[in-house]
This record gives sequence, structure tokens and C-alpha cells, in this order.
Amino acid sequence: GIPSHADDITYASAALISAGMSGRRPRKRTCSVRPSDDTSARIVAQTYIFVQDLQKKNKKVAGSQDEIFGTIAKAGFTQVEVMSEFFAKDTIAGTTAALKKYNLQVPIVYFGGPMHDKEGSVNTYQEGIALVERVRSLGVKAINTNPAPKPKRAAKTMDEMRTEADCLNRIATTISKANLQLFLHHHDAEMQNGAAEFKYLLLKTVA
Repeated sequence: GIPSHADDITYASAALISAGMSGRRPRKRTCSVRPSDDTSARIVAQTYIFVQDLQKKNKKVAGSQDEIFGTIAKAGFTQVEVMSEFFAKDTIAGTTAALKKYNLQVPIVYFGGPMHDKEGSVNTYQEGIALVERVRSLGVKAINTNPAPKPKRAAKTMDEMRTEADCLNRIATTISKANLQLFLHHHDAEMQNGAAEFKYLLLKTVA
């Protein structure tokens, strides 16, 4: 199946804000990749906690990129997984400038969306492929995604899981032509009902 995100990526995001504001400059945390093995474990920062912080403050990503990526660089990181919100029409220029300013690499970009119904899966597929076109110049190696849960985290039917798996496989096949991998990560919704959705995707998706 599509690689589990946790298998390849070690996150170091929880203490980023406090570490970045402490005034101390820790040792650089860099990618440990052998020349012949580009799937070795990486240590990357995450932008998700910063997006959560912005939401609490009722602030937007646009205009916040310099502070966010400056904090990540100050904390000693050289690589970051960036969420799709940072590559929207009103944010991509500021994001690209901040990444360049702080010399940060972007091996992974995250996006998500509904994939269990036909209309949602088509829209999510198109959004994902459009995102890839916008970020390819950054040297991105993988797209990280997770299918959106149903309202109230209701269980997905077999037909819905089949539609979801088909969408993931289409994304994986398309981006593989650009030498990008698709990472799939999970939340608690996929682990409900005896982990039925998790097990189905494990068996029915391909990288």
C-alpha cells in the first residue's frame, strides 16, 4: 500500500514555537539520507501547529510566513513539511520568499480533502495535481495526504472506501510520473469500527 507517513518521517514539531523563541540556537537538525537511498528517515519540522496557532488568534497565513519559517530556522531545522494553505494564490509568493530567505528545504507538502464520494474525490484529485504543479520547483519529493472523514466521523461504506482508494491510487499514479511519492497518514476516524478503513486502504492502495 501507500507508505505510512510514520514509517518514513520523524516529526519534531511540538516544541518548535518555544524552541524558536528561547534565544538559544540549537544544533542543526538535518536530513539523514544516503546517496543511494532517498527514503531514509528524515527529521522535518511541521507547519500544522503554526496554522493552529493562527486560527486561535484569528490570523491568516498570508503575512505570517516570515515569522513562521524564521521560527523554524531559529529552532535549528533545515527541512519542513508545508501545508497546502501556504501555496494558495495569496500565500505562495510570501511562502517561497520566506523559504528562500531562511534556506529551508521542503521535501514534503501536505494536502487533504474528501475522497469517499465521487464529486469530492474528483475535486480532491484535481486540487492535489494542481498543488504538485505549483510546488515542483521547490524540490518536493513527496505529497502527504489523508482522506477527510465523514460528518460526525460516521463509518464509510464499502463503496465509499472503494472510491477513496481509487482516488488515492490515481493521485499516486499521476504524481509518480513526476518522481513524487504519495504518503498516507491516518487519524482516529480510520481506526474506528475495528480499523476497517485503515485495513481497507492498506490492502487496496498502491504507491
